[in-house]
Parts: sequence; C-alpha cells; structure tokens
Amino acid sequence: MKVSKAKIKKNMIKLASDNPIISSLCHKFDISRATFYRWFNEDEVFREEFNKAKDIGITGICDVAESKIVSLVKGSNEYVALNASKYILEHNSPRYENANPGFMRLKLEEKLRKVENEKKNLIEKTIEAIRVFIYPGREKDNNDKIITDVLDSKSELDK
Repeated sequence: MKVSKAKIKKNMIKLASDNPIISSLCHKFDISRATFYRWFNEDEVFREEFNKAKDIGITGICDVAESKIVSLVKGSNEYVALNASKYILEHNSPRYENANPGFMRLKLEEKLRKVENEKKNLIEKTIEAIRVFIYPGREKDNNDKIITDVLDSKSELDK
C-alpha cells in the first residue's frame, strides 16, 4: 500500500524534531533527497513547518552534546576536562571566543579581502568619473582595460 505524499510530509515534520538529519529521514520514508528538496522548495507550508521542527531537533541535539561536554568538564581525566572546558569557554564566553588563532586569522583575512575589494571598487569608480569628465559621451575602450590591468598589478605588488 502506497502512503500519500501529504502523510509522508506530515510524518517527516513530526520526526524532524527528534531527528533533524534529512538523509536519515529520507531513508526512513524511502524517498530520495531530491524528492525531499523538491517538496521543500515547492511547498512553503511544508518548508516552514519542517524548519521549525528541525530547529527543535537541532536544539535538542545541542542540549545533549552540551550536557556531555559539561559531564566531561566534571570528569576525572584532566586532559579531557581541560579540552571540554576550553571548548565551552570558546563557544559560550565572549571573552574567549576568539582564542583560536586559526579562527582569528580567517576573520582577519576575510576583512582584508573586503577592504581590498572596496578599495578596488572605489578606484574603478574614480577612474570612470574622471573618464566621463574628460571624455564625455565616449564609450569604454581598451585604454580603460589597460588602466584596470595596471591597478591590478599594482595591488599585487602591494601584497
């Protein structure tokens, strides 16, 4: 006997609050992930209800994980307790959230890329404004490309 699509969706929503793993739910209901995502993208009500249930499920899993970490902090193995304590502090205390040097480096590189892109955009807009002022009505030509290439090579040298 074939189960209706509506019934599968309803049951998936119910189970998502206990198990928010989509591939696991798809396996349980014998549907492909492609089918799930088609339903998810086409049916706004299903998407909203599923997301609510999934958020509840993720919160529950996080609570269990947090409980395990707290029990490790209180455990007798000092090495494990220290790492669990470090994890809790880095993820819950604003004072320690940037203690990971790798994380800080990624954040700084991201900010630097953003500033470089803003600087390049500003230079390009300035060049365009000058070109329009000096040569009103003229279309962009190869000279503009040359200027842009020179600026790109200059920014490479600045690094």
